[in-house]
Amino acid sequence: MRGRDRDALIDSGLGAVSLRDAIVKLLERPVLAAATHTHFDHIGAHHEFAERAVHPAEAEILARLTLGNTYLGKYAEHDMLTALPKETFDLRRHAIAAAPRSSMSSGRATRT
Repeated sequence: MRGRDRDALIDSGLGAVSLRDAIVKLLERPVLAAATHTHFDHIGAHHEFAERAVHPAEAEILARLTLGNTYLGKYAEHDMLTALPKETFDLRRHAIAAAPRSSMSSGRATRT
């Protein structure tokens, strides 16, 4: 979503490939990556963006990701991911990088 001062990305997907690299030609302003919630398939590429937002109740999860708190270890099965080639992507070895939310006070992003 394009904005006046920054653009917004709502959910960043699984993180199987670099989202930032995929959309670099579309970026004209700084990007705020917002997570609707912290399941593994919504925050996988959040670490690629300097400005990150999530509901305060889930901020700790985004900062300290585990297989359990993102549901990657609890519910994810490779058969769910029909668009990814099984030969090159192994869900059992997939890791999501922590991405603490940013504070947008005064228009500057700072870690909280």
